[in-house]
Amino acid sequence: MADLWAAVEQRPEITVFHSAPVADLIADGDTIRGLRVRHRETTAEYFGQVILGCGGFEASARLRRQYLGEGWDLVSLRGSRFNTGQMMEKAVAAGAGVAGHFGGCHATPHDLHAPKVLDPSDCDKMSRYSLPYSVLVNTEGRRFLDEGEDHFSLTYAKTGAAIVRQPQATAFQVFDQKTLHLLEPRYATSKPIHADTLDELAQKMGVDAANFAETIRQYNAATPRDAVEKFNAFALDHVPTGTALAIPKSNWALPIDQGPFVAYGVTCGITFTYGGLRTDDAAHVLNEEGLVMPGLWAIGEIAGSFFAFNYPGGSGLTKGAVFGKIAGEAAAERAKTLRG
Repeated sequence: MADLWAAVEQRPEITVFHSAPVADLIADGDTIRGLRVRHRETTAEYFGQVILGCGGFEASARLRRQYLGEGWDLVSLRGSRFNTGQMMEKAVAAGAGVAGHFGGCHATPHDLHAPKVLDPSDCDKMSRYSLPYSVLVNTEGRRFLDEGEDHFSLTYAKTGAAIVRQPQATAFQVFDQKTLHLLEPRYATSKPIHADTLDELAQKMGVDAANFAETIRQYNAATPRDAVEKFNAFALDHVPTGTALAIPKSNWALPIDQGPFVAYGVTCGITFTYGGLRTDDAAHVLNEEGLVMPGLWAIGEIAGSFFAFNYPGGSGLTKGAVFGKIAGEAAAERAKTLRG
């Protein structure tokens, strides 16, 4: 990002405004003529082609509660605090259509004690992605998802939503000595809970001790006898609990039996949302009737219909870069055509 900003600022024909949030679109029918921008002392109007690249609505507690549901107004924000969804709403008010999974979002297991709104320099230090090597329990001491469903890069983005549905939006990743060496470096920013016994661990976590003991007993009994020998941390090792549990663990099902035991408290950290404006394959914003709104494009997470229910790691960056280039070229071409 620093390299991109430096490249922009070195071009004298490009004017960059800071601390200047867009307040509204300037519309003439379905055609977008420009923007109204809120400066500190005045509201200014700028005319030209408009590309909206202002993210989803993850920073708006109101819109999270409206679209994602109960409890989402209280989650931790690991995405940009400026992505409030304001321009999505302004575009809809101007006639834009919407698309995508408005009840879905990128939401990760996130340090329980991290600030509710992260500083940008800390955003990727509070994630807790070594979930597949743990047993994950809620405050009732019960498991609630398949920790080993797949590689973490294919499951982490939906795990936060599962945590939101638990009491107090709180859970604990429980490890024993066999897998502690596999934890990502980001875990060093946490203060883990240590205990010599599982009973002591339950007390320190503050979970229901009887339920937790039974959960671990059933889980350990369901793990294969040769689990340690077949365990492969870096591939789907097909070491499962099988059909013995109501919620299986499909891979990396090692017993939790080698103390001292360690637990990390986690909650939900929301990164970005999935629902957004309706666009075509050239990033044009489409109106409610499915027609192009001249002069308006949308790229990145403000454009909907790309992700639903889950998200493969890194694909949001790819989406933004590809459609950003498409929209930029198209907007420049339209500007030249209008000037000519």
